[in-house]
Amino acid sequence: MEGPFKKNNMGTFLLENSFIPKAQPYNFSPFNYAGLEKVTDFPNNIVDWILIELRSDRNTRVKKFSALLRNDGIVVNTFGKQDFTDYNIKDGDYYLVIHHRNHLSIMSKSKIIVKNSVINYDFSTNMNKAYGSEPMVLLTNGSYAMYAGDSDANSLINNLDFGTVAINIFKTGYYSGDLDMNGIINVLDYSSINKNILKKTQIPK
Repeated sequence: MEGPFKKNNMGTFLLENSFIPKAQPYNFSPFNYAGLEKVTDFPNNIVDWILIELRSDRNTRVKKFSALLRNDGIVVNTFGKQDFTDYNIKDGDYYLVIHHRNHLSIMSKSKIIVKNSVINYDFSTNMNKAYGSEPMVLLTNGSYAMYAGDSDANSLINNLDFGTVAINIFKTGYYSGDLDMNGIINVLDYSSINKNILKKTQIPK
């Protein structure tokens, strides 16, 4: 993700300050996910929760679950393992969709093979790993990432996102307006919106 990226990996400021909720946070519109994923204690180096979808075609969701993103870009379960057997994922070919509460969603350009609940796909190596035209941002280390700035989670970065920052300006904690994800909402969060204004999610609804 672009927001928390610093030099070669993503910051874990939210974890270090105990701001990340221990239950998955995607039970609000537009995500509307009622999953029961939760942790007692977070694994090391966690950036935030993400929401994952598997689609049998570009428009048909067959599986949705929440997982944790490490600062090196690896997605793990609530125990810190790259093991999703508890999610009862059927073997098959799927489009892989990644959502985050204040970044633009991305989807794999093509279907990937999922077998024995192993999901192995790296969006970061090339722009064309994701569906759409310029669907990701190029970071300073040469990796690709999700665009930051969609603070109202409406799949479009526009002037409305400034309001989500402004309404909680100078607050500390777990807020969608904290676009650099350092636990503090301030004027620096506006820069993600300015930089990515009018970028939008390109995956089919």
